[in-house]
Amino acid sequence: MTPHIECHLETAGPFPDLKRLERLARFVLEAEGAGAEEVGVVLTDNAGIQALNRAYLGRDEPTDVLAFGLTEGAGNQPTVVVGKKGRPYLGDVVISLERAREQASDYGHSWEEECKTLLVHGLLHLLGYDDGTEAERRRMEARQNRLLDSFDHPPSLLSSFRAAFAGLDDLVRTQRNALIHLGIAALVVAAGALLGFSAWEWAVLLLTIGLVLMAEAFNTALEALVDLAGFDQSIWGPCERLRSRDVPFLLFSPKQSAAIQEAGLSRGARGVLVKPVKVRHLLALVRELLAM
Repeated sequence: MTPHIECHLETAGPFPDLKRLERLARFVLEAEGAGAEEVGVVLTDNAGIQALNRAYLGRDEPTDVLAFGLTEGAGNQPTVVVGKKGRPYLGDVVISLERAREQASDYGHSWEEECKTLLVHGLLHLLGYDDGTEAERRRMEARQNRLLDSFDHPPSLLSSFRAAFAGLDDLVRTQRNALIHLGIAALVVAAGALLGFSAWEWAVLLLTIGLVLMAEAFNTALEALVDLAGFDQSIWGPCERLRSRDVPFLLFSPKQSAAIQEAGLSRGARGVLVKPVKVRHLLALVRELLAM
C-alpha cells in the first residue's frame, strides 16, 4: 500500500494544485522508506497557524510551516499510531498559504514552489529530521533540495544510461579485476571478428561479457558493504562522504534495526545511520558505492 494523504483546507482560496501536493507528499514518504502511513496536510492562513503556534509551541506569531507528530520515539525517530482507517498515522503538516506567498517573492520563485518546499520540510520533520544545529540544518536542507529536484525532474532513460556508463567507467578505472576482465573481453571480441561469429554467437558473447562486468560491479559493492558492516577504519572517509550526501550506508531489516538500536550500537561522533530500507534504497547505495 502507498502512503495516504489527507488535505484539509482551513482558509479561503486560491489554493495550490492539491493533487500535485498529494503526489509530492507520497513521493517523499516513499523515498524515505515509509509504507502505508497516513499524513494530514492542513492549508491555513497566518491567523490559523499563529493560533496553533501559540497553543502548542508558546510562540504568539505566525510562521510558515508546523509539523505535528503524534508521538516521538528515542532519538527523535517517529513512532506512528493506527488511524481511523487502520493505517499508521504519522502526523500533520500545517502550512500557511499567506506566509508562503510572502516568502515566495523574497526567495524569487513561485507561490506553488514555496508551498512544495514547505510541505517537504514539514514531512522531513515528521520523519525524524531536525534542524536544531547547523549540521542538522545543512543535512535536512540537502535532503529537502534533493527530494524536490527528483520530484520535479524524474530521471529519464538517457540520464539512466549516462549514470550506468559513468559507473562502469569508474569501476574500470578503480578496480583492477574489472580492467582485466574488460581487456580479456576486448581480445575475445577481436577473435570473434576474425573467426566470423554468427549473430547468435555474438549475442551469447556480448551477454556473457555484460554478466561478467555486472558480477564484478556487484562484487565490488558487496565487498564495500561487508567492510562497512565490519567497521573497517580504512573506509570511514568514504562513509563520511556518503553520509554528507545523505545516503544510508548500513542497511538492515526493520527487526535488525530495532535490535541494533536496543543494543545501543554507537560509534560516537561517527554514529552509524541505521534505517529500514527497501530494494530501491539498496540499489541507490550500490550506485553511490560504484561512483566513489
